Amino acid sequence: MAHVFASWPTSSAAVPNYDIVPDDANYAWPHGAFDSSSGKLYLLSKKLVEYPSAPASMPTGTPIATTTSFEGGDGGDVEIVNGYTYVTEYNGNRLAVFKGIPTATAKPNFYLGSPGEDSTGTPVNTLLTNYLVTNPQVATLGGAMAISSDFDRKLYVWKKIPATDGAKPDLVWKTQNQNDSNPLRAMDFQPDSNAATTAADGRPLFALAGEKTFVVWRSIPTATTDSPVLNIKDSIGNVTFGGKLRVAADNKYFYLLDGEKKVIYVWAGLPADKNDSPDFTISATVDRIRSDGTWLIGTSLYASPNILVWPVSSLSQNVAPTGTVGFRMNLPQDALVANGVLYVADTGFHRVLVWNSISAALAGASPDAYLGAVSSTDVSPAHSATDLRWAASLWVANGYLWVGERKFGHRVLRYALS
Repeated sequence: MAHVFASWPTSSAAVPNYDIVPDDANYAWPHGAFDSSSGKLYLLSKKLVEYPSAPASMPTGTPIATTTSFEGGDGGDVEIVNGYTYVTEYNGNRLAVFKGIPTATAKPNFYLGSPGEDSTGTPVNTLLTNYLVTNPQVATLGGAMAISSDFDRKLYVWKKIPATDGAKPDLVWKTQNQNDSNPLRAMDFQPDSNAATTAADGRPLFALAGEKTFVVWRSIPTATTDSPVLNIKDSIGNVTFGGKLRVAADNKYFYLLDGEKKVIYVWAGLPADKNDSPDFTISATVDRIRSDGTWLIGTSLYASPNILVWPVSSLSQNVAPTGTVGFRMNLPQDALVANGVLYVADTGFHRVLVWNSISAALAGASPDAYLGAVSSTDVSPAHSATDLRWAASLWVANGYLWVGERKFGHRVLRYALS
């Protein structure tokens, strides 16, 4: 909503006269500006709306440019300069430009940051045509790669692991297709966690999780005909989800963390169906989990120590972690072990911490490497191609470390480990 003061606020005690709530209050915050020549107010949310100035009581808004499809989002804006109206479409990655004030059904005279409309009359969104991801989570399995993007509810798939910059995906799955006639493909959630491994039954397993949903395929889905084998929402067996689901898997167990309830649900092998209750549970103040089959790693954003460690061989009902990593971190969002090496995405300090031995990390040793930083004391973001900005997700396979950046980096970077 937009808070409106009919007169200029002069103290911290001032309160708005009223709030302007857009038609679709969940879509975007209304942003805009006054036209200095007419005094009218123009706000963009899902629609572009004209208001008669800012009177003492709520005015009635008039939608304008109604035949234009706007993608405003949380950072949209309107500015009127030198006889042109510039509409910033934050989620569309473009500016729609009108000569004068748009009429009720006006179309933009031109766009900035976009080539214009495509053959269907839809404005081109270069975030889509360039396959930009948001808060990526990387996984590889069987020679393929999958990267999830949470904001736009998508899974980008490469049939072969890319080896060049800017490689475009072969396939894009949507996790917002709740009306699909196949219940295994009908879903609507923001994916923010994945697992890819050889499961307890000896077959490959790829899983996504986020919000109150998790979905499992028996490989990275490289064809449009590859349907999931599990699509579970809200509950499973005797468990009702609180939210912020995160998934992990290895050759013995399937793990599901409920980030809201701070409980890890554990199955010996893949859950059979929606009626299959977990074999045991572990209470833990963590926000993400990973397993390499030897170590179960829990990462906590806020609680210190940030990294909790369990040997997979000794997991049981509510077993306590056998070790922690207490090195100073700033909001770490991911950690995993691969080949005995511990990697931690130290998100708030814009780096990846590496211990060449998890045993040394548990014993209190300092990291052996600080990826994305020039020294152990470098904790500030930089702007070169080799620096990290909000490193937040990790994946290690085939001699490479993949690092996904959270807002506002959005990149996926690859490091050779030899």
